Amino acid sequence: MPNEGESMNSHGRVDIRRRIAFATTPIVMCLLFASCGGSEPPGSPTPTPGPPAPSPISSTISLLGGVYAEPGSRGIDGATLTLLDGPDAGRTTSTGADGRFRFDGVRTGQVTTSVVTSEFGEDRAWVYANGSNPLEFHFAPEGRSARGTFQGTLRASDPTCISPGTTHDGKPCQRYGPFDVAAPGTFWVTLDWLPGPNELDFEIWRNGVRITGVNHQMFGTRLSLGGGNPFSGPFEVRVVYVGSTSQSYQLRVTYTW
Repeated sequence: MPNEGESMNSHGRVDIRRRIAFATTPIVMCLLFASCGGSEPPGSPTPTPGPPAPSPISSTISLLGGVYAEPGSRGIDGATLTLLDGPDAGRTTSTGADGRFRFDGVRTGQVTTSVVTSEFGEDRAWVYANGSNPLEFHFAPEGRSARGTFQGTLRASDPTCISPGTTHDGKPCQRYGPFDVAAPGTFWVTLDWLPGPNELDFEIWRNGVRITGVNHQMFGTRLSLGGGNPFSGPFEVRVVYVGSTSQSYQLRVTYTW
């Protein structure tokens, strides 16, 4: 720790910024100079400021994703995507013929994105942009999907859920649904949260029976599950908290048939 009058330079070393004291007593100094009114002797060295501390540099990444029409995950060409918040708010791009899009030079952190399509309208979602979490939007014709985007916070003191035979049993949870699926099809469930030492997980239930295993990820910022859905009827998604304080999250559920 630097002493008073000292500071740390950009190399981590201490710069001593003080005037050089004369090794003479005040009596001798008064004999040498005509006035003892506090004036400094000529030629007294002036402290030179050290180099300014470097500005913090925010890392930048590429935010990748896609916009698709279901069933069949057909890429939607010409959809417009806009970053709505954060230091990159206002930037836009469009999807290519394959439905893919890309934002380069995005600062790491949470960012909300809007997508507008001529066929299906608008959707919005946020993602923790870290270079590895993609952002996907899945649209389906009216009456051919069950979907929702939900944001919430789970705390260690919240009501618990029963999930026999899993590490989730007795853990705080929030239940979403039922999502009424009219026919077999495809599903995507994505759970995002911000970095922190608190874990989240999710389960999918149908008719009171858990149909997914424990989708456990230690200290992650995303869990995602997708695949074929051979069933119809009501489904429920549970977000489970396995930490010790609290954690906010976004849950996105899409079933299409």
